[in-house]
Amino acid sequence: MASLRSPPSPTDGYKRFSDDFANASINNYGSNVSNSRAAAAAEAGAGAGGGEGSLELGSRSSLHAGLPMTEDEHWEMNYHEAAIYLEEGLNNEKFDSHPSSPEELPAYLRVHNPWYHGLDLLASLVLILLAFSEEPAVPALKGITLLVMVLEAVVVLCRQAPHVRASRALRPIFLVDTRHCGGVRRFIRQILQSLPPILDMLGLLMFFVATYSLLGYYLFSEHVDNGHFRTLSDSFVSMFVLLTTANFPDVMMPSYAKSKWYAVFFILYIITVLYVLMNLMLAVVYETFTRIERDKCRALLLHRRGAARRAFRLLVSRRAPRAVRLRHFAGLLRHAAPSARALDALLTFRLLNRSGSGGLSRAEFAALYDALALRWAPQAARAPWYAAGALEPLGRAAAAAVAWPHFERLACALLAANGAAMALRACQAAGDARAGARLLGAAWDAWLFAALALLEAGVRALAAGAERYLASGWNVFDLGASLLALLGAALLSLAPELAAAAALRPLRLLRLYKLKKRYRDVFGTLVLLSPLMSSAGCVMLVLYYFFAIVGMELFAGAELRDCCANTSVEEFYKSSRNGSAAPGYYYLNNFENLLTSGVTLFELTVVNNWFVLMNAYAAVVGQLSRIYFMVFYLFTMVVLTIVVASVLEAFRFRIQYKRSTSKRDEEKLLHEEVHTSWEEAQRLGAAGALADELRAQLPPGRTVSFVGTRPRTKEVLQRRMYHADILKWLAEDDDSEEAPPAGAGDAPPEPAAPPEPEAQQLRGGGQL
Repeated sequence: MASLRSPPSPTDGYKRFSDDFANASINNYGSNVSNSRAAAAAEAGAGAGGGEGSLELGSRSSLHAGLPMTEDEHWEMNYHEAAIYLEEGLNNEKFDSHPSSPEELPAYLRVHNPWYHGLDLLASLVLILLAFSEEPAVPALKGITLLVMVLEAVVVLCRQAPHVRASRALRPIFLVDTRHCGGVRRFIRQILQSLPPILDMLGLLMFFVATYSLLGYYLFSEHVDNGHFRTLSDSFVSMFVLLTTANFPDVMMPSYAKSKWYAVFFILYIITVLYVLMNLMLAVVYETFTRIERDKCRALLLHRRGAARRAFRLLVSRRAPRAVRLRHFAGLLRHAAPSARALDALLTFRLLNRSGSGGLSRAEFAALYDALALRWAPQAARAPWYAAGALEPLGRAAAAAVAWPHFERLACALLAANGAAMALRACQAAGDARAGARLLGAAWDAWLFAALALLEAGVRALAAGAERYLASGWNVFDLGASLLALLGAALLSLAPELAAAAALRPLRLLRLYKLKKRYRDVFGTLVLLSPLMSSAGCVMLVLYYFFAIVGMELFAGAELRDCCANTSVEEFYKSSRNGSAAPGYYYLNNFENLLTSGVTLFELTVVNNWFVLMNAYAAVVGQLSRIYFMVFYLFTMVVLTIVVASVLEAFRFRIQYKRSTSKRDEEKLLHEEVHTSWEEAQRLGAAGALADELRAQLPPGRTVSFVGTRPRTKEVLQRRMYHADILKWLAEDDDSEEAPPAGAGDAPPEPAAPPEPEAQQLRGGGQL
């Protein structure tokens, strides 16, 4: 996240923002935010004979409109506001909340402070976790029940009596609205955008369910043995459950016993609603999701481009109104990327300045977001890490071993031998669980293969260096699995009762799947999907929380032990108190507290025998309780359908990317090379503290090469996959900008370049 805090200075802080900005001696030339009062003060100041320094500054930041400052302080405020614009573009925030006056800046900085976001997240989590202590609740956690009164509505505070608190189900809204849950909000937005085609298909699906329910009622209501179709409501519930296949073939068998031809009804129904309409819904959602992904990429690209344009207007000067110079670019990075060094600023500037003019045009500056993702290192660092070091002999030997053509084959052979040994130990371990676990996870062969795995990891790390070795996900997994196998062997040796530790040994065998390309594509898709899957998981947890709270309010007092007498689900709810039959244990699926409610909802999500739960609550609570279970199934079906569509889209994206991109092309995509020198930095205008820092890193008289590496994220890969579309989007955006509609809040257009001789010095790199 870009940081917007400026370095401390004698004039820094919030004090200067409260000054009277009627004492201004500047104008508001090119400001992003119109300020008539500042403009009037500026004209007065200019008429009074504003100095030459005031003519140097180009666009005026709205954050210092009318405040008496030196030119350097004005530039610092411009850098600050430009960094705010870039952060708003990075986080996809609308510009409506952008501070437009000095009075608004302190509040804006507080709200966008990481500590504020952390406290917001903590408060949201505490609010959600209160459900563990509220009635109905886990008795051991009731110590914080009084905190509920602080956060409940005024009505709750006044009544102090048992009541239905449906508002508790809406508490996840506070969590979703935090800064840390941006991915969750985007996933929910995609769900809402995908709803129209989903609702269309659900309408068609429910039409067939209702039609078959009516037909089933007329066909089977007179069959005494088939209680699934006695009434129209029973018929609809039975056909709705049959949509999930949970009651098949039970729902068919009584009628099938009377005539084999009745099977045609159920077969046609399942083919129509399950294999045709449900798969058609997935296809429609997939197409919609793919379009939404493309539209999201376009909207984010254009939004960041708009943020870069606003920042650009604050970084140009009167003498060079069409370009951003190195001095101002470095000033911007002090606020937008405080961890960036002066050398990073120079290299990023050189990379962006494709024209070699010495100043960044607006089109070049718009590529700033992509350039800031690069991590720079001297090209000489590509030499072996052990060069001219004490470990050079070991490093060279390890590099030679890894470069041996049969090294990988030997490593795979050891993995296969480890797997064969585990299979043999598992066969020998049949019988006593503890003895078998110790034999599998702590026998001499387990120690041997764990030691060999760590030796292999050490050789690879010596050859590549720790940083490069850990940069590979497979290496991290391999090292972690080897350490876990060693840990499991130690635990089983010291505490044989920890039999589950034996499962740590087989983990390393997953590395064998790397050998086949199809498995590599699957694991690569999982890596691309990890952010989306985490967001989808959070959405499912929010959905579970909502329905768990509602279920607790509706069904917390329902007693399911030995319930449902004389019904089809009676045997599932027999308890140990009834010795006439074995217990069914389904009475444990209840809504007594948040934890058991979550387990019950997960069982409903799996849809295996979910109608057993629904019918039990219908018998105990009432027939209308079926609505709760049906609505929950529809909600989870919608979310999981979108998750499946996202998996399909990610897999298709990766396969198309692999087919269209060679290893060399990908290397060019992820790496950039820049050659620079101290003399070039001087020509670009490096001076003051910037020059002092660069002088220590760039030897005079030598050209130094640097390589920038960007992370391999889906956003980076999308720029290659959508390259033709991106060019089209940018062209359309340029066309729409040529004649922008006049509006009250529009920013004034950029001024034309004045015919000053300094404007011609951009290519020469003269200091502004």
